[in-house]
Amino acid sequence: MGRTDKLEKYRPLKACLVHARDDYKFHYGNTRGSDVDVAFTTDHVPLSHDGGEELEILFCCCAPCNGAELNNSKQYPEWLKRKARGD
Repeated sequence: MGRTDKLEKYRPLKACLVHARDDYKFHYGNTRGSDVDVAFTTDHVPLSHDGGEELEILFCCCAPCNGAELNNSKQYPEWLKRKARGD
């Protein structure tokens, strides 16, 4: 069993810590989770940009944005436009 497997049981706790640290605001849209009816997720800086799973590079994110695979908050407005067009 590798180190990652041993730490997997702490993933929910890590997510709770990140959401509380971020004051339950979504990173991309700066929307508070209580203002919208979507699931919270935890996203990370992409591995291609030297990211990983450390708390410092995790952030609160809504499920739709996390699924969009955005790399930074500047991509959020363009993604919203594409989503509205149905792209």
